[in-house]
Amino acid sequence: ELSNLKIEIEEMYDTFKENEMDEFREIQKELDIASKNCRILQFKLRKSERRNEVIESEKVNARDHIRCLEDELKHAKDVQSQLNDDIDLIEDKKSKVEEENRQLTEILEQADKKQFRMEMDIDRLKDQVSMS
Repeated sequence: ELSNLKIEIEEMYDTFKENEMDEFREIQKELDIASKNCRILQFKLRKSERRNEVIESEKVNARDHIRCLEDELKHAKDVQSQLNDDIDLIEDKKSKVEEENRQLTEILEQADKKQFRMEMDIDRLKDQVSMS
């Protein structure tokens, strides 16, 4: 009976060992799958991190570009304001020159009329002197 018991124990031990080996192989497969998934996820994480770095760099570049454009716009507005002020001054000067030109034209016309009258008076006086 002891020998039967011994055989039974050995069979139980073998069965237990087989079950343990099957379970070990199953766990090993699961570990391999988990390891592969982990490598895939690490690859995807690194790819996402690189993409994020590129996006952050582009974001910084875009902000710098926006700042440059804002500076250019401010400068353009300042130049426009200065040009508008210059135009106003030039238009004022133009108006004054046109008014001065009108006045001088009027004075010239009056001088021409006066000269014509004087020439007429001279001609009349010459005629009177020559008749007398």
